[in-house]
Amino acid sequence: MPPRVFALDRRSLRYGVFPRTVSGLELGQIAEVELPEGTFGKGVLGPTLQQERSFRTALEDLLGRLEEPVTEASLVVPDGWLRVVFADIEDLPKRGPERQEVLRWKLKGLVPFRVEDLRLRAVPVGASSEGSQRWLLAFAVETLTGQLESAFSANGIRIGYLSNVGLSLLEAIWRAAGRDEPQGVVSVDGAAYTLILADAAGPAVFRHKSLEADTPVGVVEQMVRRELRLARSYAAEHGVLPARLFLFAEAAVEEAWSAWLREELGVAQIRPGRELLRLTAAAEEHDPARLVPLIGAASSFV
Repeated sequence: MPPRVFALDRRSLRYGVFPRTVSGLELGQIAEVELPEGTFGKGVLGPTLQQERSFRTALEDLLGRLEEPVTEASLVVPDGWLRVVFADIEDLPKRGPERQEVLRWKLKGLVPFRVEDLRLRAVPVGASSEGSQRWLLAFAVETLTGQLESAFSANGIRIGYLSNVGLSLLEAIWRAAGRDEPQGVVSVDGAAYTLILADAAGPAVFRHKSLEADTPVGVVEQMVRRELRLARSYAAEHGVLPARLFLFAEAAVEEAWSAWLREELGVAQIRPGRELLRLTAAAEEHDPARLVPLIGAASSFV
């Protein structure tokens, strides 16, 4: 896949192209368009595409601003649109309907969603404590992903790789720091937060939680601290507790989150996410929370 990446949320559609050079990735062009209010509606698992024509118009507007045509690209969506769970599965068929049948049967016991309506992918992430294979199961609503792919396809673009923000941030960290030691990332966007802890085999902890806008700060703090203690217990038991963690958060909450992570997760170094902009030349002036996921998705193919 070429290093061209789109990123989508309820409010906007972004695009970045990252030419590969001898020294690594460079930032070519970046462009963004706002989406009309009401483009996406509410859904149990991610949103619904309420105004497909509005989305296609916004996509065409964005493509009209680009310096070169796009035929293949990756797409990054919010963590709430592409969810992640873990499962221990023995003797998973390598391919075919039997593989999907086993995966859906396993997922059915883990999530309160109709699994027949989901697009599902499984990635091996090491062995479980019992010795069986542990899998990361990523899933999204088939209707939504199909609508998005159709919109891009109508403009001559094949989406060959679909990821979420959290996994894309982890890819960027792996590119910056390698996979020899456990790594961690926390992303906070006001409406939700994601915590990922990983080792060389892949993600070991992936916690995504929504935050109601009117939830008192004290209640949010209690909930976050409790989640962090649970994550620390698991990470310590399985040897994936990192010495350093990257934090993507607005300045107004960065200090509080840094304190919670040090006190409850026991991470010695909390590094700001903006440091990962150094992965790509000419990227320093951009918002790291919006650009680094694009860099991470592009890094998946380097």
